[in-house]
Amino acid sequence: TIGIYHWNSVTNQRDLIGGGIWKSGAAATSWTPASVTIFYDSASSKADTAFVIFSAASLYSNPKVNDSLMIDSSSYVMATGIDNLSAHSDNVNLYPNPASNQVSLAATGQFQAGLVEVYDITGKLVSAYSMHNNFLTINTQQYTTGIYFYKMYDNTGVELNVGKFSVVK
Repeated sequence: TIGIYHWNSVTNQRDLIGGGIWKSGAAATSWTPASVTIFYDSASSKADTAFVIFSAASLYSNPKVNDSLMIDSSSYVMATGIDNLSAHSDNVNLYPNPASNQVSLAATGQFQAGLVEVYDITGKLVSAYSMHNNFLTINTQQYTTGIYFYKMYDNTGVELNVGKFSVVK
């Protein structure tokens, strides 16, 4: 599990702005490469800290002594389409944020939004929704309290926008 944080000088604490998780049910007897997709909205805050939690067994059972994790490199790969957002001139109004019962997304711009995917803080796809007339209301009553990320696509699958919202119960 990896959590990405940004120091908040107003509250004097770190705000969780993103994260990801990797797990495998397969046993490995030698070095095994893996990568973790981290979801966060880089436009809202710049990450300054990453916390990594590692267990060779399970975070909920008994980790084995002398198992290790080596991080020999890290890289940042921008998802397809994000670089082109400014060229699209699309804007997304998301409200209310934080949400308790529902959150609405209204897209404006030259492209027709077709699909919105919602991910939890670990990067797990929570749900996918079709947009109609560049508008979508998501019922968040079944969502747990936390930070969620969305990816908005046009009808051809081109990513138009990435953002986040919070659910508070």
